[in-house]
Amino acid sequence: MRSGNFRTAIVVAVSGALVVAGLIFFFALPAYQASIKTGEKLVETESQVQAQYASRKKLSETTESLKFARQITEKLRDQFLPDGAELELITAVEAVGERQGVVTKLMMSPGSGEQGLAEYDRSFTLSIAGPYSKVMDALVDFERLPYLATYDSLTLSAGSGNNGAAEAPLTLELRGFVAKEPQNL
Repeated sequence: MRSGNFRTAIVVAVSGALVVAGLIFFFALPAYQASIKTGEKLVETESQVQAQYASRKKLSETTESLKFARQITEKLRDQFLPDGAELELITAVEAVGERQGVVTKLMMSPGSGEQGLAEYDRSFTLSIAGPYSKVMDALVDFERLPYLATYDSLTLSAGSGNNGAAEAPLTLELRGFVAKEPQNL
């Protein structure tokens, strides 16, 4: 009879093991798989939240940069050459020439767009001819005009004829762009 109890014990043990295995297979394994999927979704959601945070932070920084650019533009507004005001610049350059006793010639034309900024779409060539010191004084006066200008090149060359003057004649040629007021800021 002992062997019957032993068999019964083995059958009960095996049956218990099968029940536990069945419970694990039907309940614990799906719960484990669900927890893995939930963890993966959590990692994915966290990365999306981090991406959104970075995007919002960049947007905030861009907004601050735009506000700063608007403030700078407002401060420089008087230095931009308004559309249609080219004659004012030409007249100011001629006045500098007359005041310094030199010959000035300013040619303006639409730029080639090579600068990449629409604000610099007006190229110019300025020639100043006369005695060295007067040409340099005229250049300083030109730079003091209330316009924002960027120079690409500066060429100095000996002028023609001295005519008994104390200083050698000089011709200075500046090429560059005059800024107009930025749009869409």
